[in-house]
Amino acid sequence: MAKGEAKVSEDKLQALIDGWDKKDISELAKALGAKESTINFWAGKLRKSMKVHGMSDEQIKKILPTKRKVQSNVFDTVVKKMLSSEQAPKRRGRKPREVEGPVE
Repeated sequence: MAKGEAKVSEDKLQALIDGWDKKDISELAKALGAKESTINFWAGKLRKSMKVHGMSDEQIKKILPTKRKVQSNVFDTVVKKMLSSEQAPKRRGRKPREVEGPVE
C-alpha cells in the first residue's frame, strides 16, 4: 500500500457504493478520508469483485456507473459541433492529383 493511502474497510466500501451516484469523487474522497485515486482504485476493485462473483455488467453499471472527466474545453466542443453540422467533414490524407489533358 502506498504511503498515505487510506485503509479500506467494509463500512468505507458501503459508503462508497451509497454515495457513488450522489456525490462527486472529490466529495467521496473527503468523506472517506482518502485520495481521489484511491477512491477510483476501490471502485475498480469492487467492479472486478462483482464480476468474479457472477453479477452481470448491467447490474454492475447500475450500482457503480463509470464517472468520466470532461477532457476537452466545453466551448471548443460546441463550436466543433456547430461547424460539423454546417459543412461536410474534411478529408484526411493526400489530395488526389488532377490530371490535365488526355492520359497516354
